[in-house]
Amino acid sequence: MKARVYESKIWLSHTCINFLSAVILICAITISCKDDEPDEVEQLHECVEYEPSIDDGDLGGVWEDPFDEDEYSFTVPNDPGGGYVHVSHSSPVDIIPTQNTNVNPPIAGTITGGSAATTANEQIRVDVFEVAPGQSYHVLVTQFWKAPAELYPLGYSGSWTYHSRVDCYEPNDNFDQAKAIPTGEIIEAYGIAGFRDYFIRSGDPHTKDWFRFSLPTAMEVDIEFLQVAQNQQVNLLLFNSSEQVIFSISADEGATFIHNAGILDAGTWYLQVHPIPDTRKAQLSDGDEIPDHFDTPYQFVINVK
Repeated sequence: MKARVYESKIWLSHTCINFLSAVILICAITISCKDDEPDEVEQLHECVEYEPSIDDGDLGGVWEDPFDEDEYSFTVPNDPGGGYVHVSHSSPVDIIPTQNTNVNPPIAGTITGGSAATTANEQIRVDVFEVAPGQSYHVLVTQFWKAPAELYPLGYSGSWTYHSRVDCYEPNDNFDQAKAIPTGEIIEAYGIAGFRDYFIRSGDPHTKDWFRFSLPTAMEVDIEFLQVAQNQQVNLLLFNSSEQVIFSISADEGATFIHNAGILDAGTWYLQVHPIPDTRKAQLSDGDEIPDHFDTPYQFVINVK
């Protein structure tokens, strides 16, 4: 009997040991899993890539007499980031052309306008300007300096060419359209608003870009601008989820900078980037250069500590 009791105790001891071992193993796995959990939230990145469109068209025609004028219209592709266009006209040697561009249907005012008089080549007028996605534009071509009446009809040439600029975060013109971006990655976008009227107000919603990022815990945040077009200054504002401004700063044209936002609480934060160029158009035939922000995107990164 004693032997049987002894054997029973041995069996119970193994059971207890196995049970305790299992408990210890489960605890160890649980602790290990908790230690391995990343101290971060899911990093969303709402960047929708697309292929840039290619488009152009003919704006040439014939002047039947010295007082003839012609009107044209064209519509640019609906690429979300917009872009810019070249619009040009070239006339016979006896005529100085005038080229006026506007939105279509035309309204009071012009986006670009004037003749080729006093330029290096008075028979050629070439303009560039920002365009908005899917926008239609109107072109009026007249004769600033006319040829003798007996030489008419006279043909002239003209064209428009679209240059798409891919911005995968557009549309992001307001708080509700703010696109989610990850921390620690370089974000690239263009400061092109595009003419929807014959002028663009500096505070128009489509001149601003909105982004949002999330923090899992309170963290120190640096916002660094790595690249800015030479003709463009950046106004930067940070908002909380209640749309309250936390800070607002401005940088000089073309200036890169780092701004320490301090320690921000866990949650979602909203960044408004307001790139302001010195011009949104140029007359290339008069010696102007293409504005730098047409071809140079801005780049920034949000770093956390």
